[in-house]
Amino acid sequence: MAIITRIVAAATLASIVFADIAGASAAENYAIAAQRARAHNAHHERAANVNAAGRSERKQRRGVEKRCKASTTSVAPTTSHTSTVPTSTHKAAVTTTTTHKAVVVSTHKTTSTEKAVETSSPGSSTGNKKYFAWGGSNSQLSLLTGNSLAGIYNWGPSPPKVDGLISVCTLWGEKSLSTFRSNREKYTHLMGMNEVNLDAQADMSISETISMWNAEIRPYGKGRTLYAPSVTTAASGMTYLQGFFDGCGTISSISDSHCGVDVLQAHVYGKDPQGLIDYVTKLHTTFYNLPVIISEFACQSFVSVAGGEDCTASEATTYVQTVTKWAMETDWIVGVAPFGFMDDLGNVNQVNAMINGNSVTSLGKWFLNY
Repeated sequence: MAIITRIVAAATLASIVFADIAGASAAENYAIAAQRARAHNAHHERAANVNAAGRSERKQRRGVEKRCKASTTSVAPTTSHTSTVPTSTHKAAVTTTTTHKAVVVSTHKTTSTEKAVETSSPGSSTGNKKYFAWGGSNSQLSLLTGNSLAGIYNWGPSPPKVDGLISVCTLWGEKSLSTFRSNREKYTHLMGMNEVNLDAQADMSISETISMWNAEIRPYGKGRTLYAPSVTTAASGMTYLQGFFDGCGTISSISDSHCGVDVLQAHVYGKDPQGLIDYVTKLHTTFYNLPVIISEFACQSFVSVAGGEDCTASEATTYVQTVTKWAMETDWIVGVAPFGFMDDLGNVNQVNAMINGNSVTSLGKWFLNY
């Protein structure tokens, strides 16, 4: 009963924290997103602990508004908690080569309803794939420029535009739709709704997600890279995505496949990097071998809410480094974005922080310089 009570309390907190952000400033959105991430993660971790009683693997849940967290999935025995991260795009700050999705990465605007034709192969293992899941302030961006980076997104429809980096415009959900409509043609990378299978996030039915995707994102694929809606690593995530792909149908004016999706998103949290690798690999092989961007990940067990131990600084370093190295060496991974480029990580352990005020942490320096 104590755990159930916590779940209810956490759900209440999540509903309060997830206030409408559509009209907020970028800085406010970042702060709100961090708060939501923590509140939601706590809620879903507790729920996962209840459902996982008697199981050997930890089940964790997590959610974050613009960056959302999710619960652990039962997809692989070693899979740790995850959240939904559609993915982001990438462009190196010091190179003009994009290692992101295989589709055309054109910078021109288009209102055409035709889908872009793929003109290149999926991301190369030698290409740059490092992205910012960004929650910092505009002034802090100067700390990161000049590094070998690919892209940036901030869970919203108005991501910062930084020279040399791909900016990914995200349709978080219904409340960001108006701004997304105004901005989508300014960007060459469009990201689908955030953790649609999570009630504290976009919280949409499969039919609602299909309707919004087909109306607001899919028709704008020509010359752009489209990232699938993100789901959590809960068992419902894979089922949800299958329903999305099975039900999206065809659009007579668009010539595309797989709902027009170019890149899948993965949001994963846990202490076992192999669990993340197993989950992301299954995501890739289950859904047509599409490229994947790991748009959110951090060393976060969430079992601490039930008295367990959270990640240590050493474990966080190992987790981030192992995942990043694997992503960079795997040709069908087109982007990797650790959750930590913000001052307030919410209910994600601070050992994952990449920045701290006007300085970059040791973990952040490792990622930036890798």
